[in-house]
Amino acid sequence: MRETYGVLHPTFLRSDEPDAPHTLRSRVGEALHLQFGRPIPIDADGDYVVIVDSQAVFVVVDDSARTIQLWAPLLHGITERARAAEELLELNRAWPHIKLLLVEDRLVATVDVMGDPFVPRHLADLFGALRVLLGTIDTGFAQRFDGERYTGDTDAESTLFDEPTVFDEPS
Repeated sequence: MRETYGVLHPTFLRSDEPDAPHTLRSRVGEALHLQFGRPIPIDADGDYVVIVDSQAVFVVVDDSARTIQLWAPLLHGITERARAAEELLELNRAWPHIKLLLVEDRLVATVDVMGDPFVPRHLADLFGALRVLLGTIDTGFAQRFDGERYTGDTDAESTLFDEPTVFDEPS
């Protein structure tokens, strides 16, 4: 096909124009809007801020690297880093698609989503997995790490969802 008709193999095709500014960012914004039923606010750093069950989740879009990261602060004020590191080993095995990281005295959860090609359903599914994890972050969880939960630190409206939106693949 390539030699006769000059058709590229599908692996060389792109879903978006790579040089188009903010293409991935705008597609992520549209997908979040569809998933949550309203426009999602953007913070001073340019990240989307989604509130899931009173927990802030930041959606960080890197257009140049064509990646998306869901980032959720879980705990702060952790004093026993060695004990926290041991707890993280168990948690990271239990949540294979979510990375739990100890950053100084804070525990954060991150999820990486590939943006090339961008598949809105992948973003929705990973948000669903992160929501399940966030549902386990309670006082008992914080005590395991000798830390405090992040809650109620945002002015954004609550953005709750019960079921992920089903996205049709672009034609």
